[in-house]
Amino acid sequence: MKRKYLHFSWTTLFIFIIVLASVVRCYNQLFFFSSNTEVLILSFCLGALILKKADQLFKNKISLPITLLVLLCFGIALFRFSPAYYSRSLYAMSIIALGCYFIGLLYGGKFYHVLWLVVGHGALNAIVTWIQIFNYSYYEEYLQRFINPELIGSINRIYKSFGGLCGMSDHYSRNAFFIVSAIFVLFAFFLSEKAKWKKNLYLCATAFFFLTLMTIGKRAHLIFASFILFVVYLCSQKNIKKSIKKGMWATLFILVAGTAVLILVPSSRQTILRIINSLNDGGTDFSTGRINHIYPLAWRLFLNSPWIGNGFGYFTTYTNNAYAGVHNDYLQWLCDYGIVGFVSYMAFTMASFYTIYRIYRTMCKNPMYYSVKVKVLAAWSLLFQGWVLVYSLSGIPHYDYEISILYYIACGIGVCLAIQNRKWRRGMYEENRNRDVV
Repeated sequence: MKRKYLHFSWTTLFIFIIVLASVVRCYNQLFFFSSNTEVLILSFCLGALILKKADQLFKNKISLPITLLVLLCFGIALFRFSPAYYSRSLYAMSIIALGCYFIGLLYGGKFYHVLWLVVGHGALNAIVTWIQIFNYSYYEEYLQRFINPELIGSINRIYKSFGGLCGMSDHYSRNAFFIVSAIFVLFAFFLSEKAKWKKNLYLCATAFFFLTLMTIGKRAHLIFASFILFVVYLCSQKNIKKSIKKGMWATLFILVAGTAVLILVPSSRQTILRIINSLNDGGTDFSTGRINHIYPLAWRLFLNSPWIGNGFGYFTTYTNNAYAGVHNDYLQWLCDYGIVGFVSYMAFTMASFYTIYRIYRTMCKNPMYYSVKVKVLAAWSLLFQGWVLVYSLSGIPHYDYEISILYYIACGIGVCLAIQNRKWRRGMYEENRNRDVV
């Protein structure tokens, strides 16, 4: 009994460390180790967890096709590494993130409590973001204590240029991701809980984080998060057609409430103003101007090596580090890994998303057969996978390892739930058959 308890503790600790890696990227003042040390620690944790249940990776027919696709993507990523790329540690982290799929697959049920780490870190970022809004001088003093000093100049420049709020990170985009991650966990609880007071509590918490997201100034995160929240809410209803009316009323309420927020909290106008400006600036804004310059360049690089691509990070190397990436993950995969890598990656992402969608719809149609814990994991997996798929139109999640770590874990959890769901259905079938015989 004692051995089992210790075994469980070590497993949970390693999972906790892997998830923690997705939120501590900028805190060099708190964690005194280099990026190479981080790679070694995560590699050890990942390897230990996979080896513990390695015999279960290829046993199940449901997980086998997706697992083989992951291994194919893994092999392509290893084969097409660009040695000229400036950050080998970032490349290593992208490989580790891909391996996190196996952690979600083998230990899916253990992530229920670990998800609160994501919420806690998001809450901390939200509080710091509001401090940045109301008392920037105190925020600067805070930065000196905790954030890597080399990043403070970048944080101040982003704020003074267009009001972007970085919170506890080095970039407002990363801060927005931390807030979005917390929103998805809380909304998953809102969809899964039965008690009304709990649902209202999670909905209020979601609204607070959503308001914080509006103040940060990151358009893509806000737009795509809003879209996927609406879509998954519709999926959570037994009758999607009838729930569309509720969704329309909810949208109207959000518009009215959002207008009130824009009037009462001036800082929340930042994202809306950036959306309007991007439509009127004639392409001078980076996010719109990239369509005229970055996308055509990435397409030409893809055509130079269409089948196997140019290698991880080639676009950044080619532009002399002027751009972190293409800011379109699908075009980035074509540029990096060619048609072979792109088709393999899309096959994996679509298969994983379709798997969790089917499982979640089954749970919503038969809620009495599933616990809150299972429904939360399914809802979160669907929310996060769906968001990454649409956010990839303007972002590079597989370069931002804090996103890709959680994404591949979400993919693994979806397949894990599919396997468990099949066992549950078999159990119910056997129970009903025995009852009929009796």
